[in-house]
Amino acid sequence: MRASTTSAVRVVALVAAALLAALPSGATTVTIGGSELIVTAGDPRGSAVDVAVQLSRATPGGADRVAIGRDDLFADSLASAVLQQDGPLLLVPPEGPVPLAVREELGRLQATQAVLLGGEGALSPAVAEELTALGLTVTRRAGPTRLETAVAIAAADAPSAGTAVLVRAFPTPGGPDSQAWADSLGAGALAARNGWPVLLTQREVLSGATRDHLAASTVQEVIVVGGTAAIGDAVVDELQQMGLATRRIAGADRFATAAALARFSGADSAADVGRVVLVGGEDEQAWAGGFAAARHALVTDAAVVLARDPADLPPHPPGQAGAEPLPLPDATADFLSGATFAGDVAGPPELTCVARPEFCE
Repeated sequence: MRASTTSAVRVVALVAAALLAALPSGATTVTIGGSELIVTAGDPRGSAVDVAVQLSRATPGGADRVAIGRDDLFADSLASAVLQQDGPLLLVPPEGPVPLAVREELGRLQATQAVLLGGEGALSPAVAEELTALGLTVTRRAGPTRLETAVAIAAADAPSAGTAVLVRAFPTPGGPDSQAWADSLGAGALAARNGWPVLLTQREVLSGATRDHLAASTVQEVIVVGGTAAIGDAVVDELQQMGLATRRIAGADRFATAAALARFSGADSAADVGRVVLVGGEDEQAWAGGFAAARHALVTDAAVVLARDPADLPPHPPGQAGAEPLPLPDATADFLSGATFAGDVAGPPELTCVARPEFCE
């Protein structure tokens, strides 16, 4: 990551509030006073399709190849980060049709290839046929479960990798689905930046498909993401018994883990990067923006950190008179404390907000 010449993350909350009030529903990109906010008006979380498209639009450059995941479930997109070295992650309904916004973005990118994530039960043949009709060469990365899909991506798109990133594949029984993807929000940027595959495992035991791939691969080191509540010590022990070096990157919670991943990538604080991507870390749909942020963070050399975004958060219009900005998690606030928040300094965009905009005040 490069050092910022201004050491600033710039937000103009009051002006943002006035503009947001006039925006249509869905995800919208607004550039205000040097800050780029990918925000959602109407439904405060927008749709997964729109948020992924807006992140792609906000990322400089085109892309010959894109990854396509389903918009309603996160499982097959968990390991998409290494594919995002080449192009963005876009999301579509599993049975199609391909949304107009996605079709337009494929044209803007001048994409010629699409990699579908998951089998025909995840993305139907109709989706493949529609993309083919648009002139794209369509391939799949798929397996019987999310574990094997991640292995298929690793084998095809990072066959010579010396390092792999290991994240949990499933939530705790009875726990929220977000447990399965929480640590992947920050891990995606790390994997995309380094060209490392993301592999998945159960919590208590190294999953068989992942173990078999590691045994046959060129991987010599495994970055274990999350604490023992996410990936147990027994998994680390098994990796070491296979002769693999391991390093665990973890914090007390998903917010601290994301900050730890940013620091592992070379940024002690927000003052050390040219851009911060603030992603919602709790809402059930937050995975869409978090996963799709991997390429945006790679291309813009950004750190990814998390905001709280619970589904039951009360309404809080940005810039409302007398309203205080909503608090960020301590780990995120600590990471951001190295930067200066000022809305009156001209300069390039330095904040991408993929969360409820009131957190970006």
